[in-house]
Amino acid sequence: MITIILGLLILLVATIKLVNYARWSGKQGNLRGALGLYLLAILTIGTPVGVYVLNMLR
Repeated sequence: MITIILGLLILLVATIKLVNYARWSGKQGNLRGALGLYLLAILTIGTPVGVYVLNMLR
């Protein structure tokens, strides 16, 4: 259980960095890149959480 929590914590830190970089990229005028980074941040958190939930429903 502790490894799952640590893994999700690492992913949360990576997602925060991605969102911050996307905000910076958007301010620099790269809107398409910012949207891609926001999508990547959503997938970075959404995929492992979704897999965990599906495994718990078995």
